[in-house]
Amino acid sequence: MTRKTTLTVVFASLILFWNCREWVEADKAHMADHAWELYALKDYENSNIWFIESAFDDSVYKDAYNGLGWTYGKLGNIQSSISNFEFGLSLILTDTVDVDINLVGSGHNVGQQIYAGLTMAYHARGDSVNYANAVSSGNTFLAMTGDSAYATSQVASPWLFSRDTNLSSRHIIWTLSSSYFALSQFDESLSKVHQLMSIPAIFSPDVSTVVGRRELAEQLETLRGTL
Repeated sequence: MTRKTTLTVVFASLILFWNCREWVEADKAHMADHAWELYALKDYENSNIWFIESAFDDSVYKDAYNGLGWTYGKLGNIQSSISNFEFGLSLILTDTVDVDINLVGSGHNVGQQIYAGLTMAYHARGDSVNYANAVSSGNTFLAMTGDSAYATSQVASPWLFSRDTNLSSRHIIWTLSSSYFALSQFDESLSKVHQLMSIPAIFSPDVSTVVGRRELAEQLETLRGTL
């Protein structure tokens, strides 16, 4: 289905919704829910379109911008991903009591998801300012989820992204380690690597040396393949 055809279907659906006052209040959530269903099917382009319509229906609906951040990221438009995540976060920071922040009763914490998405989007930009932003948002995320001291050997499961449970706090910890490495903060990078290892004591490179830093980079790449 082409983008033009999809938009036609969306607008036709909206006309039906607008014919009934009871649907007006529910539109944003129904459209976002449908967008997440498409996201789960990896139909990121059409998912993105429905999130746009959800935001159009309610310009302060946080989950719409959360979804736009994730779908733009999947489509390779990192700057749009960051912009939507940041706008969604700004809404959360100025309105901390609105029930749609945590989608109460649904198991979807929008605030946590935005911080997780921002961490990876900043990292994907690949420059010193954004690596620093990734570190800031990543540490905030881990504090929010209680995973700051996560260890691979622990019994408790890490945070899982409710929209795609293949993604967990481990991905954020790896992203933090990689960002620290890019910022030449090698001790911090090593500390995060240790959190992802079953037996961290067996890996103790001297990161003050070129050889040790190379070993750390190699371990990062190895761990990336296990996530």
